Amino acid sequence: MPKAKAAAVRAVELDDKLAEAHASLAVVKFFYDWDWPGAEREFRRALELNPHYVGGRPWYIFGLAAMGRYEEVGAAVERALESDRLSLAILVGCGYSFYLARQYDRALEQAQACLELDSNFYQAHYLLGSVYEQQGRLDDAIAELQMAVTLSNGVPLMRGALGHAYAIAGRRDEALEQLQQLASRTGGSYIPSFNIAMIHTGLGEVELAFQFLQRACEERAIWLIFLGAHPVFDVLRPDPRFEVLLSRIGLAPINAGKPSTS
Repeated sequence: MPKAKAAAVRAVELDDKLAEAHASLAVVKFFYDWDWPGAEREFRRALELNPHYVGGRPWYIFGLAAMGRYEEVGAAVERALESDRLSLAILVGCGYSFYLARQYDRALEQAQACLELDSNFYQAHYLLGSVYEQQGRLDDAIAELQMAVTLSNGVPLMRGALGHAYAIAGRRDEALEQLQQLASRTGGSYIPSFNIAMIHTGLGEVELAFQFLQRACEERAIWLIFLGAHPVFDVLRPDPRFEVLLSRIGLAPINAGKPSTS
């Protein structure tokens, strides 16, 4: 990320009117620096320079959802879809933002639209499985997340989500198998602690969940930015340590509220 930031800063210096450069800088500020105001300024600048820049819109919407600004997500999604209704990145990005906002029916629509365009798009299967899990359709959730693991060749986030679904479905041995699969990855692969924390949360192993979330903070694991909004971690919210974690990331506590179908 420091190398990415240096390159993005240099690109902006070379051409301040290049939307891609501002969007790249925004992504680093968002995922690594945890500089929310700075990231928003760069995202907005990128979209001002090129309103049709597909690459920047999903990340901007993610930022709104991560900060709990759910009332702004819907309008931002509409603008994104107007720019390109056939972009898989936009469709799944919009869907995931609806998922974080607990608008599960709308998230479902975006996931299904993705799969109509490409039935092998693993991120759409991940989104669909995540929504099904929150709707209590655990068998359907597991089937979709198994597909996501297969199609992605075992991307850690997919295994974390599948392990969590197994855990809350009472399939402990299969959840532990996903932990083992993560631990046994070879070739020096980086395994984000965030994904391990997902499985321990599902298993009800609160101490281990917080241990790995703390480690994720030290790693600056990219998915940690969604901690405040992520439904998987709702069970940890009453614990005082959860608010401490949010503070470390620079996020205010988010009122997750109840699931919405709007």
